[in-house]
Amino acid sequence: MTFRRDDGQPLEVALADGAALPPGVEARFERVAAADPGAPGVPGGTKPGDVRATVTFGPATAATQQNASLPLKTNHPARPTVNVPLWIRVAAPLEPYPPTLSIVAQGGASAAYGRVDLRASGAQQFEVTGLAVEGDLPGATVRSLNSGPAGVHPLELSLRGAALVPGVHLGRLIVNTSHPKVPRLEIPVRLQVTPAPASAPVAGAAPGGGEAR
Repeated sequence: MTFRRDDGQPLEVALADGAALPPGVEARFERVAAADPGAPGVPGGTKPGDVRATVTFGPATAATQQNASLPLKTNHPARPTVNVPLWIRVAAPLEPYPPTLSIVAQGGASAAYGRVDLRASGAQQFEVTGLAVEGDLPGATVRSLNSGPAGVHPLELSLRGAALVPGVHLGRLIVNTSHPKVPRLEIPVRLQVTPAPASAPVAGAAPGGGEAR
C-alpha cells in the first residue's frame, strides 16, 4: 500500500509508538525516491515523497483467518495517527470444499450422490492415491473424477437406494494423496434420508384387496 500527503510535502510513516502487531505480522516502510507512473494500485503512479508500506505474514503453521489492524503514526498535521484494517487468511495446503459433505436423499430412491472438491493452495499439484468410506454409510462408494496430477480433485460419493434408511447417517471419506504436506485427509459426511412419500390410495380399492361396493 502507498501513502501520500495531500499538500505535496514529504511524508513520514512508521508504526505507532507501543503498537503490537499480531504474531507473524511484519511491516516495513520505504520512501519512494523516483516517480513510477505504472505502480500497481496507485492512480497516476507513485511520486517522490510517497511512502510504500509492505505487510507480510508468516510463516504460518496452520490455516488461519483473522481480523487485525496496523496502527501507524505520520507527520501529517491533520492525520497524526492512522489505523489500517487488516484481514489475514492463510489457506490450508490441502482442503475440501465444502468442508463437510452433506447429502439429502429420499428413502426408496434408486441412488443418491454427493460431491466434494479437494483443492490444493497455490500452484501445487497432487494425486489421489487411495479412497475409502468409513462410518454409518452402508452401500457407499467413492471415486475421484480426475486421474493424474491436478490442483483440484472432485470426489463423488454414491449410495445405493436399497441402503437409504430414513434418519441421519454420519461417516467420513478417507483420502490418501501424494501431497507432501497432507498425505492423508478425512472429510466428514452427513447423510440425511427423509421417509419415502406415502402411496396415494387407489380409487375403488377396499381394504383387504376386495372390490369396493
